[in-house]
Amino acid sequence: MYSDLQEHYSIIRPKRNRQIHRRNAMQPAKIISATDRNSGETVYLTACDAWSADITFAELLAEEDTEWRLAFAGRLPEVENARIVETFANEYGLPQPAAA
Repeated sequence: MYSDLQEHYSIIRPKRNRQIHRRNAMQPAKIISATDRNSGETVYLTACDAWSADITFAELLAEEDTEWRLAFAGRLPEVENARIVETFANEYGLPQPAAA
């Protein structure tokens, strides 16, 4: 009976392709960067409204979200000099530092 169910199940539900779909080229993106008031290091605004020194945790912003996210970041007391930074998203969709 089990083999009958297994055979029937595989007919109605095809196997998934588990391949990771990657972008071929790096895509331009915008993130918010600021200076930590305590340590003086550069930090990046994350999607959960926290700050991270690791750029890969930065929130990639849509064009319509950049201004209000920048205004939000500018009001936070733990950072100063919040600014929009042009960067690139790698093939996995994570922000990468832009080449200087």
